[in-house]
Amino acid sequence: MIRALGWTLLHFVWQGAAVAALLGSLDLALRRSAAHVRYPLACASLLAMLALPVATFGVLSADVPARPAPAPGAGIQAPLPTQARARAASAVPSRAFELDRSVEAMLPALVALWGSGVLLLGMRSLGGLGLVKRLGRSGLQAPPPALEATLVRLAQALRVSLPVRLYESALVGVPTVVGWLRPAILLPASALSGLTAHQLELILAHELAHVRRHDYLVNLLQSAAETLLFYHPAVWWVSGRMRVEREHCCDDLAVAACGSAVRYARALVELQGLCSDAPAFAMAASGGSLVDRVMRLVGRAPEPSRAARALAALGAVAAVGLALGLGSLLLDRPAPTIASVRAAPRPDVGAAQEPGPQTAAPKPAATPPPRAAAAKAPSPTPQTAGTPQQRAFPLESVLEMARAGITPDYVDGMDALGFKSLGAEQLIALRQQGVGPDYVRALAELGYKSLSVEQLLGLRSQGVSADFVKGLRAQGLGELSLSDLLALRAQGVTPDYVAGLKSAGQAKLSVTSLLSLRSQGVSGDYVAELKALGYDGLSEPQLIALRAQGVRPDYVRELAALGYRGLDVKMLLALRSQGVTPDYVRELKQAGFDKLTAEELITLRSQGVSARLLKSLHARQQ
Repeated sequence: MIRALGWTLLHFVWQGAAVAALLGSLDLALRRSAAHVRYPLACASLLAMLALPVATFGVLSADVPARPAPAPGAGIQAPLPTQARARAASAVPSRAFELDRSVEAMLPALVALWGSGVLLLGMRSLGGLGLVKRLGRSGLQAPPPALEATLVRLAQALRVSLPVRLYESALVGVPTVVGWLRPAILLPASALSGLTAHQLELILAHELAHVRRHDYLVNLLQSAAETLLFYHPAVWWVSGRMRVEREHCCDDLAVAACGSAVRYARALVELQGLCSDAPAFAMAASGGSLVDRVMRLVGRAPEPSRAARALAALGAVAAVGLALGLGSLLLDRPAPTIASVRAAPRPDVGAAQEPGPQTAAPKPAATPPPRAAAAKAPSPTPQTAGTPQQRAFPLESVLEMARAGITPDYVDGMDALGFKSLGAEQLIALRQQGVGPDYVRALAELGYKSLSVEQLLGLRSQGVSADFVKGLRAQGLGELSLSDLLALRAQGVTPDYVAGLKSAGQAKLSVTSLLSLRSQGVSGDYVAELKALGYDGLSEPQLIALRAQGVRPDYVRELAALGYRGLDVKMLLALRSQGVTPDYVRELKQAGFDKLTAEELITLRSQGVSARLLKSLHARQQ
């Protein structure tokens, strides 16, 4: 029994490697397929890894009693076609026999080491199960009613048949699913306070996807396989592929239930910043590599090279050949203690061998021609000129791109407009400023083509849009340069502003005059009010000077009410510049000086003569 178990563990070394190589080749061939296609392949590979040792142990255990190990000097009694073959079978044991005998001596120690590893990992697994059960019983609080309503709605949308409970837990650091027959979703307080309602909805959809797919039970079986076959790296790799594809499947279901993949990626990024790791036996929304999941949702995976595809093809052929060859060798060997002797004839024996009268001469095995097609990778399909060239972005930039809302459609649109060499930082800067393919295309239709990234960022940051340019052109401002557009928009010159000035009588307006008028606050309403007060046909310098000195329509109107009508622009500027206000004129009138001219007002105010001083002087004279 120990011998059979030991040889089973040794045989699984090549069996597990063959299964893993086959899965790796299939994964590469199906790299463009959906996650729900690749996940069953990983599950089938792990099941095959569990089934192969069982089958091997059954074969070896059945053959041990019937075929005891021969003595070291004994040969293999087998019917061979010629006397030369018989002489070769009774020859001295070869190196293969010596190797088998040395390996058999180590089998008890190997089985003991394997049993110790299974025992330690089994105790660790039991501790993990106990922790998960404790999570489902302690530190639980009822969640907000609105969140429970969201859970019910999502469960109906995802067709979850099992009743699912929802709790706020103080013991978990990440949204977690525990239990199989009575599943429960545990949300940490940090997620409830740090995520928006829509982000929580996306995370709940992911956890419900785990419940719908019975991933908790699959994870338990997967952990059992890792415990029994812990010594083989291929088992951990296949199990890791299962976990990755399982998270991808749940991501796809969550996106299908709630909508935008970009929003879901943002929720994953926010969740990663708020939460910590989950227990090994619980299903968490943060499982798998966050960078890979976000890159799959919003980015592009790099295309494998021709060498990688060729290596995958060779790996698949080698895995199948190794499995068939070594499998047949295993079945042909009677027991794990067989003393194998080389059956191939030595050169001197083989040369003297002649076929008997009733026995046909054995034909040498034909050497198959080399299969160049298996080693040669298919040549890539040439890219058409109209197709945007796909490119991969650095992994460290994927998260920032997801935060900025960059999607593959956005990148394709910019590529089609000639921006094929943009880096991740440039794309992020453009997207954050609101520069998209539609914005670039609209400016190009107006004649602003071949713009650089810096020019696009400058125009968009100042609010220069296609509608802004069209509006200015409708007011007679055509052929504006980029600097003109930036200066007009920065100064607040809009199409409505130009239209207001034109309706007030300012017909001939240039970019320079518009900038000067707008900088001093001269608007169409200002010009129209002065025009209504009799100041018609004012030039741009006069309007700028009046507005700069603070001569407003109310000022002119109040002076006219005090008897100072028909003042020209120069007199208005002089009065306002010296500080002659309507209140000052009223105080003078109350002091008895109601017949002063505009020039006298300017002289008195420039000398600092106040109404109080004039009133006291007038009282002394009396």
